[in-house]
Amino acid sequence: MNEHLLTLIIVFPFLGAITILFLPRAKSDIAKIIAAVVTGIQLWIAVQIFFNFDRASTGMQFLFYSLLRLLLRGKLKKVKDGILCFF
Repeated sequence: MNEHLLTLIIVFPFLGAITILFLPRAKSDIAKIIAAVVTGIQLWIAVQIFFNFDRASTGMQFLFYSLLRLLLRGKLKKVKDGILCFF
């Protein structure tokens, strides 16, 4: 789960905004509830990232490996900010 935390903290605001976008204007109370829930989820994810960060580690943290790495025989690592690193 830790490898997807940065993705989740970016995706949840967009999902919340899209959900609110399709609500009728008369349902403003529901929009506020959705915004509060999405904000709470983001706070929980941020706390998880903070407590799972290893200060003693000298390498990169919160990485994930893509299917492209398998295609390139394990020589490509995709870092969460979109940079492709060859190792």
